[in-house]
Amino acid sequence: MKILWVSLGALIPLSLVAFPIVFWAVRRSAERHEPVRKGLAIQFGIARGAKLLLSFVVILLVAFTIFVLAASLSPGANPVAVIIPVAVIVAIGFATPHAVVLDDIGINQRRLLLPDRHTRWEDVSSVARDAKTGRTFVWSNDGKIAAVFSPFFAGHRQFVKEIRVRAKHAMF
Repeated sequence: MKILWVSLGALIPLSLVAFPIVFWAVRRSAERHEPVRKGLAIQFGIARGAKLLLSFVVILLVAFTIFVLAASLSPGANPVAVIIPVAVIVAIGFATPHAVVLDDIGINQRRLLLPDRHTRWEDVSSVARDAKTGRTFVWSNDGKIAAVFSPFFAGHRQFVKEIRVRAKHAMF
C-alpha cells in the first residue's frame, strides 16, 4: 500500500509539470506546421502534434473503458460505470475542432451536428483573438461567427495574413 501512495505522490507533481509542457509543445508544433493547399483553397486543420495527443488520449480511454467493462462484468459489480469513459470519448469527439477552409469565395467551416458555416469575403466584418483560449474568431456583418480558428490548427499567421489580403475591409 505504501508503494501505491509513493507512486501517486510522485505522479502528481510530475503531471503538474508535464501537462503544461506537453500543451506548449503541441501549440508550438501547430505554429510551425503549414496548412494544406487544395487547388485554390487553403485548409487549416488540426496540426500533427494535436492529432497525436488526441489519438493517444482516446486510445488510453478505450483501454480504460475495456478495463472498466471487464471489471463491471464480475458478480456484484455495476455495469453502469462504463458510461463515464464512453461519455468522455463522445465528448472528445464533439469538442474536436473542424478545419477552416479559405477559398476565393470566402470562409468555410464544417460543423458536426449543425449546418456548415459559409461566409463570403465581403460579409466578413472583424477578426478577434481570445487571449484566454488562444482561439481566433472571425465575425460576419450580421453578428454571427463566420469561423473559429483553434490554437491547435496549423498556420495561424498565414490564416490571419490570408484574411487581411482577402477581406480588406475587416477590422482586426
